[in-house]
Amino acid sequence: MELHKYLTKKQTQINLKLNKVLRSLVNIDSKRYQKNTNIIVEAIKRQDMCDYQSQLLSAAFSSFKLDIDYLTFTVKCRNSVISKLINERNGLLSVKAHGIKEIITVKLGKVDNINKDITRGKDMERPFYNSLYLITVNGIEEHVRLYISDGSAKYSTIGFRFDFNPKHYTRRQITAVFLHMESIVGARSYRSSMNKARITRLDTGFIVFGLSYLFVYGFVTDKRFKGSNCFTKSDNRVAETTWLGKGSKIRLYDKTLEILRETKLGKKLFGQWAMSTRFEYEYRARSRLKLRNLENSSLMFGNLQVVDPCALTLLSDGDLSRLLKKRTNRRVKGIIKKLNKLTGNEIPTISLDKECLKSETVRVLSGYKKLILDPRKMFDRFSK
Repeated sequence: MELHKYLTKKQTQINLKLNKVLRSLVNIDSKRYQKNTNIIVEAIKRQDMCDYQSQLLSAAFSSFKLDIDYLTFTVKCRNSVISKLINERNGLLSVKAHGIKEIITVKLGKVDNINKDITRGKDMERPFYNSLYLITVNGIEEHVRLYISDGSAKYSTIGFRFDFNPKHYTRRQITAVFLHMESIVGARSYRSSMNKARITRLDTGFIVFGLSYLFVYGFVTDKRFKGSNCFTKSDNRVAETTWLGKGSKIRLYDKTLEILRETKLGKKLFGQWAMSTRFEYEYRARSRLKLRNLENSSLMFGNLQVVDPCALTLLSDGDLSRLLKKRTNRRVKGIIKKLNKLTGNEIPTISLDKECLKSETVRVLSGYKKLILDPRKMFDRFSK
């Protein structure tokens, strides 16, 4: 994890004085928000703080760089492809291709519960994953996971599944993983198989540095988003994550708290920290999207709207306290309706720039598609 980019000195838009106040609302020892909700409410209702957070959010939503946080795709293929992959001498466990032996290693893992929720039957043949290959890239702790379904289980299909987080690796490292597979099955079989690949999960998003999640109250009006939920580990039950939708969903969460819990971040380093919030869309494609058309992914992320932080000063302490703990879609829209009636004006909201979302989706996803579909060409390019 590149922690240096979270430091205030790396983010020129940060107001150091106000960021310090926001940082004080997090207890670094407990890795939670401060217990006293009144202190949090007081900070949120400061006009200078709301103006600052509004400026950061508006700027970020008008121009942002997307990344892929998770990718899963499945492939139905011929039995000959699987036979080559699982061959003990010349298969996945034997990394031989020139230039990639120094980059990746492969070992067998435990399949665990991946087949638990997959229903199969006479009229519904689906994969049953018998084996898992864990691909380690340059010693990075998180693996690329490759599951194999050899078709031996009743009502099962033959194929494989990739699960990985592209953010953990460089482009050259990603091409090395797929070049290894191509070198085993052959370029023609690889291309034929990957052209059938179907996306089942795709997480895209971006981080807003300087923005505290305590100022983020998101909602959607599109009825295709069903339900919403909030999650927390803080003693005062102040929400740390919000999901808008089920299945495919928009996810908003406190990136600072996540990093505190995943790393050994000392008080000295935290004292230089820029508060941060992540906005993310988890697309559950259910095999409707093919890898070769990855850049045509859903733009449903564009339905997100966030209450302008400047409007938070209009809330009563009681309404704000309740909203902090439960930021569901229904409750946020209810508060907006209440404020609209109270003020006689439409409460301002901030939305993602649609053109930026479209261009970024095409840029990022088409780039990763090339890494996977043509690994030899891309590996050679990145090796120069």
